[in-house]
Amino acid sequence: MDTPQNQDAETGSRIAAAAVQQAGKGRTALQCAFLTGNDPRALEFQEFFDLLVSGWPGLDARKEPEDGPTAPGLRVGEAVVFQAVPRGQSLDIFLAALAGDTGALPALSRETLDALAALPAPAPFTLYTAPGCPHCPAMAARCVAMALQSPLVRLTVVDGALFPEKAARDGIKAAPTLLLDGGFRWTGQTPAEEIAAVAAKRDPRLLGLESLMGFLDNGRAPSLAEMMVGTGVLIPAFLDLLAHPLFSARLGALVAMEYLAEAAPELAAQAAGPLWEKFLAAEGGIGGDILLALGETGRADFLPRLGEVAEGGYPEDIREAARDAMEKIREKAGG
Repeated sequence: MDTPQNQDAETGSRIAAAAVQQAGKGRTALQCAFLTGNDPRALEFQEFFDLLVSGWPGLDARKEPEDGPTAPGLRVGEAVVFQAVPRGQSLDIFLAALAGDTGALPALSRETLDALAALPAPAPFTLYTAPGCPHCPAMAARCVAMALQSPLVRLTVVDGALFPEKAARDGIKAAPTLLLDGGFRWTGQTPAEEIAAVAAKRDPRLLGLESLMGFLDNGRAPSLAEMMVGTGVLIPAFLDLLAHPLFSARLGALVAMEYLAEAAPELAAQAAGPLWEKFLAAEGGIGGDILLALGETGRADFLPRLGEVAEGGYPEDIREAARDAMEKIREKAGG
């Protein structure tokens, strides 16, 4: 009889076997983090995590309190998050990801590997699966294989039945469905060659906030600026990044803005108008950081507006940011 106890015993046995196999190869598994969150569904992941820790001695496993979009879930290494409790075939895929064992996953063609090597920006994928879906395991294995092959691929595997609100938000009607950067979408079985090719040929203007955040996560803010300089495109989502609620995101975007202003001042100048509009709508300290970014545009025609802020009834930190922005613009103008 397939009771929960029997399922747990089988899961534990398969985990232990994977640990023994990994030890026999003399290789260290990737880190596994249990992203706990405050969601009651975290209990299901907790039960699996306990089995994982007990069945894989010496595994670098830890709990990380997080209330972000990937909690509750299990993060493997830095590239893959499972918001689906590994069971059945998905357990094999999870264990292959944890072991970093590409040999246990579908082989990727040279065409796919070349496309992954040519990725111009981080490629955040979200794969929606469903229990009992006959095609989901193969698609998940394919996507995990790509994530293990490229440092720019980020993959979140979501059980749409466990997280119906996420599926509804993203308009998911069938499984498997793969999303790239919230825009590109594939439903059903899709060749890895097609997925990688689309990711490599994305128009920079279509890159979303999640893709740009990937630059900052990898400490590659200058590369983000270089991409805009190389394409001559001021990415719309970059402006959103400069006004992001997270201070760390705004700080990274400001670093990119400084590089952009140095390398392509005319391109950076295009950001002034949109940044001013974002400042008018901003709350709290976000507004000050937006003004600092506006200073990097070098737009002297914005000095009167900044002067009004510096002398107006704004909080002191905002007025100080306005003064700093004015000083930066005058410095760029040579006085």
